[in-house]
Amino acid sequence: MTLVLTAARHLTPAGRLAEGACGVVVDGDRISYVGDRARALAVAGPDARHVDAPRGTLLPGFVDAHVHLLFDAGDHVVRGVLTQDDAAHRRGIRQRLADLLAAGVTTVRDLGDRDGLVAAVRAEPGIAPRVLTAREPLTVPNGHCWFLGGVVADRRDLRHRVRAHADAGADVIKVMVSGGHLTPGSPPPWQSQWGQEELRIVVGEARRLGLPVAAHAHGTQAIRDCVRVGVATVEHASWSTPDGPVLDRAVLTEAADKGVALSPCVSGLWDLPRFPHRRFRVDAVRAAVEHGVALAVGTDCGLRGVRPGRSYLDGLRIWAEIGFDVPGLLRLASTATARQLGIDSWTGSLSTGKKADVLLLDGDPRAGIAELDAPRLVVVDGRPHRPEVIRA
Repeated sequence: MTLVLTAARHLTPAGRLAEGACGVVVDGDRISYVGDRARALAVAGPDARHVDAPRGTLLPGFVDAHVHLLFDAGDHVVRGVLTQDDAAHRRGIRQRLADLLAAGVTTVRDLGDRDGLVAAVRAEPGIAPRVLTAREPLTVPNGHCWFLGGVVADRRDLRHRVRAHADAGADVIKVMVSGGHLTPGSPPPWQSQWGQEELRIVVGEARRLGLPVAAHAHGTQAIRDCVRVGVATVEHASWSTPDGPVLDRAVLTEAADKGVALSPCVSGLWDLPRFPHRRFRVDAVRAAVEHGVALAVGTDCGLRGVRPGRSYLDGLRIWAEIGFDVPGLLRLASTATARQLGIDSWTGSLSTGKKADVLLLDGDPRAGIAELDAPRLVVVDGRPHRPEVIRA
């Protein structure tokens, strides 16, 4: 099927909202043309399906770099993971994907599977958004998220687990470098679970297998170690210490030099205006921008109160508070995040030959981020989805 989408403006790969009647032609799962509206209609031909938003905007699909499709965003996330049966988990995963799709997210990176449940759902016909999976995150005995099944006994086991994940079809290796907030009885967020030696084993083996490493790191020391070793992305980057958050600007400089990206997962801050370190977190991301650090949009959705879809749009409001203008925000949510995940060669921008992951809005997002709340159409792999049908 050929599909042609037309609108009043579109986001260029360089991150500019180009005014003027425009069109995107979709053939199969690929974009075959981006440009002038009249030319798009001619290229598509008279038998193409045509969807027009005469005052609207064409955007590349959004990317969420950090989701937990197994988590229900309720008050007892760990209990839910441990007590629900597999069929209930699969239903929940499908619903959370639908919620993300309705928000315009066309690719997600799941960083917390258990027993391959997420991987199994992504293999089902017609599943959207597209799912990149880390399988079970690697952690220490009684460590952060031990209940997902990625506990590693020793350094030899580290190599074995990385290889096993690669053999099972993982797209990325997730490693819990510090403690966190979720798991009762596990190390606190500022405490490292592993140091540079263990990280070098993980990163080295993953690189040999062609996989990036996403590192959960709240603690300032854990962030230093991740950047020094050269992981692909540092998740959270809260700069925690026992005495409160401490930003290390030298680490930001090193991250910029090495191309290590930060995925600060700021979405949860939208509903926490009185969070004691909220201002620090916002300022820390601003500092990363000032130092030229690569950034990725990830929500950590699935955690308590961080609901798939809604949290993505709320998170964009936090990024606007950080200082991104609307075109910059849209590029960050698509092209830039795709680049940090290593998938920008085939998605993330409206470019001929790339996967047809496209949003069609009825309005102009410069009028307000609320314009993103209800896309007219979300296209993933060339398949159109209407948000009102997704939500039904």
